[in-house]
Amino acid sequence: MFLAELKPEQKELFLDLGICLSKSDGCFDESEQKIIIEMCREMGVKERIDNRFEFKDALIKIKENITEREKRIILLETAGIVLADGKFSEDEEILIKDISEELQIEYDCYNDVIEMVKELYNVYSKIGKFLSGK
Repeated sequence: MFLAELKPEQKELFLDLGICLSKSDGCFDESEQKIIIEMCREMGVKERIDNRFEFKDALIKIKENITEREKRIILLETAGIVLADGKFSEDEEILIKDISEELQIEYDCYNDVIEMVKELYNVYSKIGKFLSGK
């Protein structure tokens, strides 16, 4: 949704974070790969499903010269990745908390983001059912 606002290097690093997050539960299936490809298109970057940097390295690099809005975009969009499959594993939760802490986003905001993304997916589900006539 907001990925186009990131700086070019942040987009690539965000993609690394997203790929690492998608792989964190031990399953990087076709649906997760599709989400990554869609994010590449949204950001206008070359499509890829392999990470250049490991999670911690990408997280450290992405916070260089970052604005508060960019931090919040990264947290929001990474939460969207991990919640897209309807599951929120303990490993994924740990990594999202790591992102929040590394970007110095207060814990209350972290909880709010998780709830907002869950609500958003619920609305998307309702819209999908409406459009399909169910």
